Amino acid sequence: METMHVPDELVAYYRTKGILVGVHADRTIDEVFAEVLSVLETTAAR
Repeated sequence: METMHVPDELVAYYRTKGILVGVHADRTIDEVFAEVLSVLETTAAR
């Protein structure tokens, strides 16, 4: 499996802007999907 490395500066930039959200992907697909939906619903409400 290929992974992508994002420079720490880029991650920090978007996190300080409040537009980067981490998702814990080490759970079941259903749990991850529910978290993604929750984040999207919260973000859409802004």
